[in-house]
Amino acid sequence: MLSVSLIASVRSYIIVLKDTVVAQDIAKAEQEIVKVGGTIKYRYTTVLKGFSAWLSTRAAHTLQSNPLVSYVEEDKEGKRFIHAS
Repeated sequence: MLSVSLIASVRSYIIVLKDTVVAQDIAKAEQEIVKVGGTIKYRYTTVLKGFSAWLSTRAAHTLQSNPLVSYVEEDKEGKRFIHAS
């Protein structure tokens, strides 16, 4: 059985990038999501530039301070799961 300290609640978030980002910036944002422990679920390229990703609350707050990011919000349609780390 996993100890409580090894279990982190992970939620689905939408990460919207600023309209001014270019392809290199999008690649940097992807790397940042992975760096903070996130898993990219989907890449948005048509209506907006961004991603949906599984993230911890801490990771979501960290991404919000990234200068490439316009905003981060919890995906109310995404399901929550418990992720062992």
